[in-house]
Amino acid sequence: MLQDMMQALRQFRLNPAFFAIAICVIALGIGANTAMFSVIDAVILKPLPYANPERLVMLWETRPDRGFANNVVSTANYLDWRARSHSFDAMSATLFRSESLTGSGEPEQVRTQLIAEDFFPMLGLPMAYGRSFTQDECKPGAPATAILSDSIWRRKFSADPSIIGRTIRLSGSAVTVVGIAPPRILTLGDRPPDLWVALRARGVNDNGTRAGGRNFSVLARLKPGVSVAQADVEIRALAKQLEREYPQFNANWSARAVPLTAEIYGKVQTPLLVLMGAVALILLIACANVANLLLTRAAGRQREIAMRAALGAGRGRLARQMLTESLTLAAAGGALGVALAYGLLEMVKRFGPPDVRRLDRAALDGSVLLVTAGATVITGLLLGLAPAMLAARRALANSLREGARGSSASMRTNRLRDAFTVAQIALSLVLLAGAGLLLRSFARLIAVEPGFRTDHVLTMNLNPGARYRDQKGVQFFAELGRRVRALPGVANASTITFLPFKGLGSGTYFWRAEGPKPAPGQEPEIFLALG
Repeated sequence: MLQDMMQALRQFRLNPAFFAIAICVIALGIGANTAMFSVIDAVILKPLPYANPERLVMLWETRPDRGFANNVVSTANYLDWRARSHSFDAMSATLFRSESLTGSGEPEQVRTQLIAEDFFPMLGLPMAYGRSFTQDECKPGAPATAILSDSIWRRKFSADPSIIGRTIRLSGSAVTVVGIAPPRILTLGDRPPDLWVALRARGVNDNGTRAGGRNFSVLARLKPGVSVAQADVEIRALAKQLEREYPQFNANWSARAVPLTAEIYGKVQTPLLVLMGAVALILLIACANVANLLLTRAAGRQREIAMRAALGAGRGRLARQMLTESLTLAAAGGALGVALAYGLLEMVKRFGPPDVRRLDRAALDGSVLLVTAGATVITGLLLGLAPAMLAARRALANSLREGARGSSASMRTNRLRDAFTVAQIALSLVLLAGAGLLLRSFARLIAVEPGFRTDHVLTMNLNPGARYRDQKGVQFFAELGRRVRALPGVANASTITFLPFKGLGSGTYFWRAEGPKPAPGQEPEIFLALG
């Protein structure tokens, strides 16, 4: 084998341009597949970094007739689920929202996540410093408490452990820090929160009505031995029971249980697998291309093969030499492909969609390199199979005669080369057709008219805090709009908000009449002009 490899390297040295082109083509196919597989491995294949992730489920309220599915849960129903269900070890409602962090340098808008006391223990995530929330801290009227993420703890508070027990201000309210979360937590949202706040859920409003709008998510852990299907049956039965008890609030509402893995990967799994199929086609095209080149080169080596046979080389020995050359060629292409994959992976992580969870954790680790090594070996075998079979089957007398009269290729070689050419063109057409359809769909998506002009339009998001959730809030936004309209270069400005408006009941919101319409499922109950 070592002798065959030395012979292959001598062949490379005698034909550097030919082998350089072949190595670059192989590197393109292997590099693209390595980069794409590393993304799929990090996003889909690796298990979730939680304790027994197969027992984690998301619970949702559904109402298909109004377009609600897998995006809403009311706090009142969540509390009833937690009190009455028998399929779950733990359950936590959660909600993402924006807050204004003040009192520590420049004011900053941060992303917070409301969670119950079971959230971190249910995931099996211990605190880096401090503790998680207690049951008393999640009761209505309890003092507000928070857990800082590792990133904001280092960036905003200089990684000072003494921040635990101190008070920070969120949207004007005092919040006590009780813990620091471990770094690089995989969150349920499209991007990680800056801090977690204790959810002080209540089931009944002050006026006795059912509390809470349907804007929460619920994460639960199944008891050992309980399947997702069994939990789904129970949660649907509880939804029917709550509909009978509270018909005005829960009429026509149902519920369902969904595995957490399906909830996290459901939207990205199909696109990633389609992309993996596309880059696999690139590798097949590269193999067909290089195999055709090797067949062409093998036609010029007929005299060499005949001389080796005349000197005593058997068919197996000749086939092994051809396979060794192709494997050495594939190994060189694979090594270059790994370097190319590293650059491609960095581009994907930098410019990829921000809502793909764990994309930033894609890396060329041991499992990815092992798959790359396997793909390289398979590529080498595919490349050398046809030349090896021809070298083994060709008769010595025919080889000598063809070499003597300078024959370019046998009929069998021509048929194989034609077959590789047809396969390469067919695979290229499939890839180009798929790419064309994707580009056409993308062009249609960006050409959809939203119903209003988007050019020269800027948006701004702010959270003025709880002290503006009354008439003072109306005055604040009206004054804000007036001052923005007075800025040079501003033609017009409008305001929209969904803050609860005191005096009109919980869950009532105000909205500037001339502003854009809210998203489906967020329609305010009362429309008020703010000017």
